Parts: sequence; C-alpha cells; structure tokens
Amino acid sequence: MGHMEPAFSSTLKPVSDHYRGLFPASFVGSCDPEDIRFDIEKLKDGNMIVLENLRSLPFEKENDEEYARALASLGDAYVNEAFSVSHREHASIVGLPRHLPSFAGMRFERETEELAVAFDPGKPFLFVLGGLKFKTKAPLIEKFVEKADAVFVGGALANSFFKQKGFEVGKSATDEGVDLKGLLHKENLILPFDVVVENKEGDREIKKAEEVSSCDSIVDVGPLSMEELSKKIKRAAFIVWNGPMGNIEKGYDHQTKILAEAIATSDAHSVIGGGDTISSIEGVGFEGEFSFVSTGGGAMLDFLIHETLPGIEALKDSPDISF
Repeated sequence: MGHMEPAFSSTLKPVSDHYRGLFPASFVGSCDPEDIRFDIEKLKDGNMIVLENLRSLPFEKENDEEYARALASLGDAYVNEAFSVSHREHASIVGLPRHLPSFAGMRFERETEELAVAFDPGKPFLFVLGGLKFKTKAPLIEKFVEKADAVFVGGALANSFFKQKGFEVGKSATDEGVDLKGLLHKENLILPFDVVVENKEGDREIKKAEEVSSCDSIVDVGPLSMEELSKKIKRAAFIVWNGPMGNIEKGYDHQTKILAEAIATSDAHSVIGGGDTISSIEGVGFEGEFSFVSTGGGAMLDFLIHETLPGIEALKDSPDISF
C-alpha cells in the first residue's frame, strides 16, 4: 500500500497522553496495519492503544477497500463514536463496517436522537443560522423555512440575501452562485434590519441594512436585530442554532455572545453546533446551559438536510452480529 505515516502535524498523541492518565493506554504512531497488529499482540488484558490520525492518508480519504479490510482484520467489532466526521465516505467510516459487526457509540446515538427532534419539533420552532459556507447552508434554509416558525439568517449568509434584495453590501463577503429569490418572499425568513459595519477608515458603525455604503464591510448583526431575535427566543419551545452572527476572526463576537446567552437562559429545548459557534462562546460561562451541543459542524448540517449520513448507512449494512 505504500507509505502509511500521516503527512501532517496534527497528531493524536496528546489524546493518548490524556487517556493514559485515566486508564492504561499506549500510542501507536504508525497507520500501517502490520505495525498496529504488532502492538495489539503485545497488549495486556484491560489495556488499550490509540492509533495515529488516519485523516490525511490517501487510503483513508479514497475509502480504499484493501486498507479497510486490513484495518478490519485487527479487531472483532467496530464502534463509530465519530459523528463529527460521519458525513465523509472514508475508509474508517464506511469501509470498516462492511467487514465487521458494527455499532453506533453512545454519543453518536445521542447526536442523531437530539438532531432528529428538528424533524418533528415542539412549537414555536426557531432556527438560527450564521457563518459562511452558503452553498452548504442554503439547502438547510430551503428545508427548514418550511418546517420552522421562524428562520433567522445572520453572519455572512445574510449578505447574499441583502445583495439579492438590491441592497449595497460594499466589501462584505457574499456568494454569487446561489439563487435566493425563491426564499425572499417567505414570511418566516428573518434577516437583520440593522448591521455593524467597518467603514473605509476602519471605524465601527451601526447602520440600517439598506444604508450600507460601497466602502463598508458588514461585520456583525446590529443590536436592534438581536433585541428582536431575543424576543423570539423567549417565546420559542425548540431552537436549533449553527454559525456565528459576526466575523469572529476579526473579533466581532459581541452579538454572537448575546445570542448564546439568550438561548442558554431560555426555557426552550436548544440544540447548537458548528466549530465556529462553539469556539465563539467558549469561556463565557454558560456553555453547559444548552440542552445539547453537537460535536458536528458539517455532519450536523448534512444530517439535518438528509436525515442520515454515510456513516449511519454504513452501520445499517454491517455484517450480522456473530459473537
């Protein structure tokens, strides 16, 4: 199969070191099944090994059948506890389950159960979307504008809506390749009516959405829009939130934190997810107040759109349990 050392600097060794403080664990720095087999043969009862990250291997990303078989030969059963990457058709996600009795892990099961509530939610149901990746999130808006009582779109996603409404968006990030005109007439689709911009001098201003100039860059949702959204949050029974409201990489996380606090302190059953969403609210003191925090970013979005994932379907097709 060729060279099987991972070609990247992100290693799982710190994870292994953490586990070693909880129970006997050793780290295997190779991704070659024969090297792994040698370490398995040395294991004592009750011990475990942590393998190096497979993510960058071509065999992993290409779902190589030979590599999947080789990995499967190392064990008696397979448990997928990696919901966050189960939207990828990789060898360790969809290849392995074809060759071993396979199961969903406890966290994996809870992910699907919590996210599936969005398909038959309590009412009023509020869906909040922000961030970037419009081509990924546009199908989500199209689907849930038919299911939710209100869909609030903030972050850079809102800029594309502003542009199709004929508003000036200046230097703001937009997606030119998505047609949103079919969504603009939806009464339950809510866009910010005020925004925070950086002007040509680099100063921060609050403007109405329709008053942005060609020299401005929209960097956050405005305070009045967040105030109105907070009122909807108080009335909601179920809330799904994915994506920050502002350009958090440039420090515009103020309205995102207000949003997080409003959801966390509401009476609604709340499900949130997305890497940028989680990182933007770390350390603010109410992370544990949400009903459920998904480990998935892309996986969360794909599951909400398709109501399944490649990793889920692979588990359904695994061999019968034989032990």
